[in-house]
Amino acid sequence: MPETDIRRGQTGSSDKLADIARIFHLLGTDCKKNIDIILEQTCTLLQGVCSLYNRIDDRKKSLIVWAGHRVPPDIDRESDPAGHICWEATIKGRNRPVVLPDLEATPFFTSDPYVQKYNLKSYLGFPVKAQKKVIGSLCIVDTIVRQFTPDEINCIQTLAAALSLEEERLCLRNELTEEKQRYQVLVENANDGIYIIQDGTLKFVNPRVIELSGYDWDELSKLHFTLLVHPDDRNMVFENHIRRLRGEIFQTTYSFRLLTKTGKIVWVQINSKKIIWQNAPAVLGCIRDISQTKLLEEKLKRAEKMELIGTMAGGVAHDLNNILSGLVSYPELLLMQIEPDSPLKEPISFIHNAGLKAADIVQDLLTLTRRGITIEEIINLNQAVREYMNSPAFMRLRNEHPQIDFQTDLDPDLLNIKGSPSHIAKILMNLVINAAEAVQDRGCVTISTFNKYVEEPIRSYATMEEGDYAVIKISDTGCGISEKDLNRIFEPFYTKKQMGRSGSGLGLSVVWNCVKDHKGYIEAISQEHSGTSFEIYFPATRKQSNKEADKFIIDDFRGYGQTILVVDDIEAQRKIASDVLSMLGYTPVSVSCGEDACDFVKTRRADLILLDMRMEPGIDGLETFKRIIELNPGQKAIIASGFSEDDRVKQALRLGAGLYIKKPYTLKKLAVALRQELEP
Repeated sequence: MPETDIRRGQTGSSDKLADIARIFHLLGTDCKKNIDIILEQTCTLLQGVCSLYNRIDDRKKSLIVWAGHRVPPDIDRESDPAGHICWEATIKGRNRPVVLPDLEATPFFTSDPYVQKYNLKSYLGFPVKAQKKVIGSLCIVDTIVRQFTPDEINCIQTLAAALSLEEERLCLRNELTEEKQRYQVLVENANDGIYIIQDGTLKFVNPRVIELSGYDWDELSKLHFTLLVHPDDRNMVFENHIRRLRGEIFQTTYSFRLLTKTGKIVWVQINSKKIIWQNAPAVLGCIRDISQTKLLEEKLKRAEKMELIGTMAGGVAHDLNNILSGLVSYPELLLMQIEPDSPLKEPISFIHNAGLKAADIVQDLLTLTRRGITIEEIINLNQAVREYMNSPAFMRLRNEHPQIDFQTDLDPDLLNIKGSPSHIAKILMNLVINAAEAVQDRGCVTISTFNKYVEEPIRSYATMEEGDYAVIKISDTGCGISEKDLNRIFEPFYTKKQMGRSGSGLGLSVVWNCVKDHKGYIEAISQEHSGTSFEIYFPATRKQSNKEADKFIIDDFRGYGQTILVVDDIEAQRKIASDVLSMLGYTPVSVSCGEDACDFVKTRRADLILLDMRMEPGIDGLETFKRIIELNPGQKAIIASGFSEDDRVKQALRLGAGLYIKKPYTLKKLAVALRQELEP
């Protein structure tokens, strides 16, 4: 700072007040510019060599020259605060002026690096505050020793107060800016759409609304908001909007269907309230995509419906299987005993086949219980397709629909799957029949297979997990399925067919349950008048089938008089089982309840027990088997039931029961199971 010997004159109090008043007239809306003006006027008004506004940083580790007037260009803008007058005397001194007319008489002559460097002789300063704490100091310095008058002290105090006001304004402005930025980040990145509707049009939307609707802002701002609502929900949404503007109190949250720019329907939920926007009533709302929630709700309803129907179907199937045992087993026994040219052979065969078909229908009912799969073999879908295409059922279908061209496109390198051959055949049969019936004139039904690796979970009818899948696709060129019907096709008894002529309405429900039981996924793709395709994804396996050719010769499966204890609460079932066992060369003994079975093994030996699972009254098959193995550890047993393989059946198998066979059991099924269990 330049040396000077000029004595500065003293200005009167009234003049200084007038000068200060003029300073305030110079101030505008820019806080930083105002601070520079205050520093310039401080230097001029108090006639200092230099004016400084020093601030201490938040950690109080640095003193920073924030602003000043006639500041030397080589001054250190940031320095250690220790020893500086502004820090030691002014900032630490809190709320009082610091008057130092002769710096050589103070410790600051040696501690403050500015004093000797710039030949400073006197100092006048006052703390600057913001948000009730001292943040810096306003000061003037001079190169002569001078006595500061009370007016000058009051003047710097007033100017420091003005500086504090600017700092307060700057803090408030920064807080407002930060608050605005926070709200902007929140609104622009919210997962929910945020909007304001006034006079029927959108006055504000966040990016999520644009993303949901598919419109840009220019388009949205020109639309009446009801055009974004599905026509069936439009009146309801508009009435709620009017009620909201009237100030009526009713539910703030409800859901409806949003119609996007492309015509896609999206289920949304809104939460809205009345506000004042630019001095006029408006509605502020949040909108949330609940499509996935709706999908889960539908799946839950479907699951509950299937559970209810399954419970009913399971009980009916159990009773029907017991009844059908006579229609399946006795005709089979009769056919083995009559001569090949007997006139009774054809009617008895007809009865036998009718019983088997009825048993298949009962199996469909059991499939609805989601407990119908009991066999897990290594299956190649190509082989399953070939077997179906050579089956009598397909031959009849082809003869019924001569106008249809049935084609196959099978991947020769198709991966195997693990499951039940009969259920895979049922899936094929139901889907191909549906495809054929959808083709009203000339057309084509194609069965194709291919491998597919799913890299990420796919959300379609269900969530498809990552992994290898063997896929079978049945497509047709028929009439297609409407979008409304497409969402319900897998519901039991939901059918467009004529009941009693072309189906019972269980076909696709059976398919859906079979696919789920195989831990697979099914997707239906269709449009009216454009055909339909069903893609079924089965988890693939690298295992190979070791299934041998089925060669059943009854003489190879006869017994040698072994004692078989039949445990069943239904007399007809005991009679059928005993007759079949006798035919096979075994010695049958029958009892009607689990308690009698336990009494039998206490005194006599049974080579094997043929055990029903559900018996009333008294203990069931599982409890019977538990008690028997306590009496006779290692007792061999076969579980036979008209119900599906439930948890109690599985518990019995884990306890040592060898096999589970389903009623009505055929001669072959029982003969093979007995041989497998009794062979050493």
